[in-house]
Amino acid sequence: MIDSTTENVLNNIRSIIRQENIPIELEKIAICRVLGGFLSIKKNTEALNFDSINIGNLLEFLKESKIIINIAPKVSNKQKINMISSQFMSYGKAETLLFKRSEHLK
Repeated sequence: MIDSTTENVLNNIRSIIRQENIPIELEKIAICRVLGGFLSIKKNTEALNFDSINIGNLLEFLKESKIIINIAPKVSNKQKINMISSQFMSYGKAETLLFKRSEHLK
């Protein structure tokens, strides 16, 4: 499951930037998108126990990693995971396009 999600994310980024390898500047974006895809699959297949996830620890880790995610404070764990998954799946869209444009100017 994680392998196919990873391959899909990498192929998507490669097609946007039109390069064979993912540059180091886009690795964090790729990781976030893979995580978002993985969470999405897990929640859609009901293989995720929302109550067992410590959202506070996850949000603290994201903050320390300088990954900005907007989460409504008074929602259930399930809703928070949905928000994180959704935001991660499109994480870095602007940065990816900006990278593509900057590469074409070189």
